[in-house]
Amino acid sequence: MSESTAEPGKINLEGALNLRAVEALRPLLLEGLSPDARIEIDCSAVTQVDLSGVQLLLAALKSARLCGKPVSVVQPRTGELARILSRAGLTEAFDGLTEGGEAIAGPGSRAS
Repeated sequence: MSESTAEPGKINLEGALNLRAVEALRPLLLEGLSPDARIEIDCSAVTQVDLSGVQLLLAALKSARLCGKPVSVVQPRTGELARILSRAGLTEAFDGLTEGGEAIAGPGSRAS
């Protein structure tokens, strides 16, 4: 599931990022693409992910880039999401993983 913090454009994802969760997360991510803020998706607490979750993250990155909006995805270098991205050959779609709980981000953006 997920929760949005009080910070505009910041979305913290926790637990499962699977088909059931994706249906609930899609409106939250679309709201994050509003014109007033950058979007940061924190996946550091994701414990389970399937390809529908990866597809949702890729769609969010693509939509943000098309809008010219800075976007970043924060996650640990290890864990379920990193493993799935690596096995699917998708780490480059997120501009590569960095060490620790750092960000992987779209052009011109980095999470702080």
